[in-house]
Amino acid sequence: MRKSTKVGVITISACIFLFLGGAFTYRYMRTQGIAESQTINKEEKSDTKVLILTQQSSFKDAVMEEVEKQFKGKDILIQIQDISTISQVKQSEWDGILLVTTVQSNDLPEKAVRFIKEEADFDKVQLFVTADSGNWTKQPADVDAVTTTSKSSNVDAFSKKINHAIQQIELDKLSCFLGF
Repeated sequence: MRKSTKVGVITISACIFLFLGGAFTYRYMRTQGIAESQTINKEEKSDTKVLILTQQSSFKDAVMEEVEKQFKGKDILIQIQDISTISQVKQSEWDGILLVTTVQSNDLPEKAVRFIKEEADFDKVQLFVTADSGNWTKQPADVDAVTTTSKSSNVDAFSKKINHAIQQIELDKLSCFLGF
């Protein structure tokens, strides 16, 4: 093999190695952590039960803190769990289910996609999605979702949308109870 061919092969190999290393590093840094389970308010005092399935990230942690501030001490049970538990969810046990998740590699986590496509009762399930671009390019046409970028400047607005959804679940439950 000629010296120029060897140099070319080594250069191309090094470029491929650097590209793959960069891609894996980017993917690793963007991977969401496991959210800690948390219960806001006591079940026995609550007329309304809401499940939030989420992932751990500094943005989502800040959003969940805002949700807790809004609803702590109210007559509503809010259970926060990691989205990896989605396959164990019994929708009939909840008045509302909020998925707060992230687009990774142009789509949601595999378990969330399966749940949305095969199981989700969209009278109860609502989607709140973060994405680098602020868009979920593979969003199914028949699925509504609130989408934003995970910037600290968006915590307040995103939290308000989630809080509004929870308040609407409470109102819907009250309306059913009162027969409206």
